[in-house]
Amino acid sequence: MKSDSPTPLCNFVDLLMDAVFAVDADARVVFASASCERIFGYTPNEMVGKNMFDMMLPEDQERTRDSVGDVMSGREPLYPQGWASRPHHVVSPLVTGRSVADWRCA
Repeated sequence: MKSDSPTPLCNFVDLLMDAVFAVDADARVVFASASCERIFGYTPNEMVGKNMFDMMLPEDQERTRDSVGDVMSGREPLYPQGWASRPHHVVSPLVTGRSVADWRCA
């Protein structure tokens, strides 16, 4: 069946095995993919609205804050990061970031 409208990107993102989430300028989560629940233990609805630093281990917060400048200037840092996940265990995903401030959908 052919559709005249494109499938929303979030539908494709939810098929990925990797966790994908977006934060605003205040580090509040504005989008979280379905895989976030499997990896972090939080449903996407639980993550949206939270400050990402509230879910991160304290010892990784400063390095992450420092990397924001790299992301905003176009560099894409890749580093391990500790997250306090549910139920009360730590996950250490490899994290990267990209600024989408000027991104436009084709």
